Amino acid sequence: MGELRETEDGVELIPAAFRSAVAECFDLFFTGVGGARIHAKYPRPRTAPTPHPAVLLFHGYTGNSGNWQDKLSIKACSAAFPFLCDYRRVWEMDLAEGAYEELKSYFRLFDPTHAREQEVFRTLGYIDVQNLVPRIRAEVLMGTALMDQICPPSTQFAAYNKISANKEMILYPDFGHEVLPGHMDRVFAFFPVCRSRLGGFERYSVPPLVL
Repeated sequence: MGELRETEDGVELIPAAFRSAVAECFDLFFTGVGGARIHAKYPRPRTAPTPHPAVLLFHGYTGNSGNWQDKLSIKACSAAFPFLCDYRRVWEMDLAEGAYEELKSYFRLFDPTHAREQEVFRTLGYIDVQNLVPRIRAEVLMGTALMDQICPPSTQFAAYNKISANKEMILYPDFGHEVLPGHMDRVFAFFPVCRSRLGGFERYSVPPLVL
């Protein structure tokens, strides 16, 4: 932290090629520790007061900041296999494999006697999706496969049950963590229905690249 405090931030805001009717979009660059230049996508609501709150989103395993559209679809959202939900439940079901394997790896490497188990799961609560979904205001469509051993259904229900916005869950009783037949078609149909019900919202598109 001391090195970071002594580092010149070197912030640059460069207008992005992506255009939206509701937000100004920028490629944001700043200098981190070791002189590394960090890139982030920064959409700023056109009607936002100054100063205003911000949401900081880390890309995680994807290794990149993703698409602009992911950060601008705010009136409706769809999810399948929500991950990082109810860590304690995963652990008690002895399913800390695959997506949750790092739980077991952490204890093996850093707490082999589980002396700090309560502290570990309490800390994970800060990034547990079930504790974050009450903030959702968008209408939600969720797909859940009841044979899923990677993201157990009960952990997905933990998140779904705490969504207070309008929501619908589609169950696939005989499927696991795999492609759910017809689900993407349902998602595709879901967004136009939401546009009609919510009075319409913007379609976002990237302008053609001119060489």
